[in-house]
Amino acid sequence: MTLPNKITSLRFLLAAVVVALLLVESVPSRFIWAVVLFVLAASTDFVDGVVARRTQSTSGLGAFLDPLADKLLILPTFVTLVVLDLFPLWLFVLMLVRDLLNDAYRNYAASQRIILKANLASKIKTFFQMLSLTLALAVLVFRHEQAGLVSGAFLDFLFQLANFLMLMAFIIGIVGTVQFMVRHTQIVTGNE
Repeated sequence: MTLPNKITSLRFLLAAVVVALLLVESVPSRFIWAVVLFVLAASTDFVDGVVARRTQSTSGLGAFLDPLADKLLILPTFVTLVVLDLFPLWLFVLMLVRDLLNDAYRNYAASQRIILKANLASKIKTFFQMLSLTLALAVLVFRHEQAGLVSGAFLDFLFQLANFLMLMAFIIGIVGTVQFMVRHTQIVTGNE
């Protein structure tokens, strides 16, 4: 396994730890640890790509693992934060449906031996999701473990900003999916 793929694999492990920290109430400073590990996991999304390009070790496995690692970091964290009342359920459902449709399209293309790379909108969507989740985790820290450190108004602002960024991620994701499908329709259907 290449170094970039090992870095990507770390994201899988950290994702599980972040969700466990959010759910297990007996862990001291669990929200602080969750936000620190989430940021570390999110940063591996950038680092693995840089390392792969600099060491010329990009691979098909890496192209497969990277978006999967993103999903396994983002979706479980997102649904856990829905359960903890930081995001509305409807927003999670919309994001999940968009991801499922996009993945179905990519899987169909793969079954035709066509590998479709992520477009810029998809990368921006992922960045917004990770930033949104980081802010939501910070809200938990300031509500439960560092109460009084920031004002209620600032906490409210962080909460609203996290939700706004997630909604923007959804909109960017929809735009990106439409662009993606339009750009690749001829290739996938065989009508070049």
